[in-house]
Amino acid sequence: LGPDDYKLLSAETPAVPEAEINQALLWGLRDVIDSKPEDTVLASFASASGIHRSGKPIRQIVTARKARIRAVVDAVRGAGLELAAIEVPELSQRNVIALLKEDAIGVGLVSQSARGVSLAIYRGGELYVTRHLAGIANLSEAGHPLTAPRLAEQLGLELLRTLDYYDSQLR
Repeated sequence: LGPDDYKLLSAETPAVPEAEINQALLWGLRDVIDSKPEDTVLASFASASGIHRSGKPIRQIVTARKARIRAVVDAVRGAGLELAAIEVPELSQRNVIALLKEDAIGVGLVSQSARGVSLAIYRGGELYVTRHLAGIANLSEAGHPLTAPRLAEQLGLELLRTLDYYDSQLR
């Protein structure tokens, strides 16, 4: 899916049977998703090992509008192809990074999308942190002598904030 097609959120894992987790999450997040629950597709997966909030394990949640998912499925099938999966960039990146030997110690990825610039931290085939980097609209500013110093300073600050958060979650 493209950047405007989904939301990636995190929430405490509800104390319900495994088969009911996604429904409970959908109900609990109804105020932060941008469509009615009945018009929303929600998928979740456990956060990286060791990440807890208030002693409860965290789940990563992907929400998308059913109409958008239906459009993707119809387009793929209409082209005569068989659909294996619909992914979001953060998980596709995780799948590729998991193939690297560096994944054992951790990999940080700064990327540009239509939403802006984001940072994701992966380790051992798991997504640990992903966040939008405030104040950085376009990485192409790094090539301009007037904007490069401000961009480098802002990028350094946002990386530090992210690593502080990462450290506090895994303490």
